[in-house]
Amino acid sequence: ILIIAVVGCLLISVVKEIKKEYSLLIAVLCGVIIILFSFDDIVVLISQIRNYTEIADINESALSIFLKAVVISVVSQLACEVCADSNNRFIQFCVELAGKTAILITSIPLVNAVLKIVSNYIGV
Repeated sequence: ILIIAVVGCLLISVVKEIKKEYSLLIAVLCGVIIILFSFDDIVVLISQIRNYTEIADINESALSIFLKAVVISVVSQLACEVCADSNNRFIQFCVELAGKTAILITSIPLVNAVLKIVSNYIGV
């Protein structure tokens, strides 16, 4: 992964001087390749998180909400970085806002469950 990143950065530096549009394409391509190489580690991590939730007796839907929020966060961060690299600050802001909104919407069932538990606990 480190070699891909270093080669990608060097290639981007060279190509940026010749054809700036291609440097963004190379950056995205390198990012996708790095993510694909990291996929096995991600699968192991998700499996380990599932094991912990079984041990702690955590609801499967809570885990699903957590994983969706993490994926939304990573994807929106990646999109923001691409926008920043192409000097599109307004689009970067919009992507950030959309990502945060999506995370909040995704977490509504979890917030409802917590509020229900709290209200049952205090007797409301």
